[in-house]
Amino acid sequence: MRRVFNDDLLVSRHALSRYEAEADGAEWAAVLGTCRGRKIEVITSRATSPGLDPAQAMFAHDVAARLNRELDHDGAWVILLTHRTAISPLVIINATQEFKRFCMIWMDADGDIQFTVENDDPLWMVLSQGIHHWMDQAEGAWRQWKHLMRDVLAPSSDQMTTRVI
Repeated sequence: MRRVFNDDLLVSRHALSRYEAEADGAEWAAVLGTCRGRKIEVITSRATSPGLDPAQAMFAHDVAARLNRELDHDGAWVILLTHRTAISPLVIINATQEFKRFCMIWMDADGDIQFTVENDDPLWMVLSQGIHHWMDQAEGAWRQWKHLMRDVLAPSSDQMTTRVI
């Protein structure tokens, strides 16, 4: 029986601090696929953030939903968008701005973030590559992580957990 991921781990103090670190002080938005990709949540680093660029929002939602539904590996994927483009003084109120960078972060079943797949390509290039390309990138990264961390290192069960005092 598959383990159900605890969605609260997506917004734990540990996860939020990792999102901040990945953004390196820049504004960010995290697109979270909860409940095995059936529900999508968006959280941002600033309460007054303008909305996501519609094309970027749709792409991030679709990738988060598909990864968490089809390739979760008993964990969860977060799509993190960082480094919002500069606001022009000519931009009208409530305008959207795209983020310049996106990451796919994989969190294991215990809520530990194991790795990040980063991308700095322009939005048009990311969108033109399509969702299957990014799913392949995520799956390839997960397989490489699994090979190195589980097959090569082959930690024993007592090495897989850390006792917190």
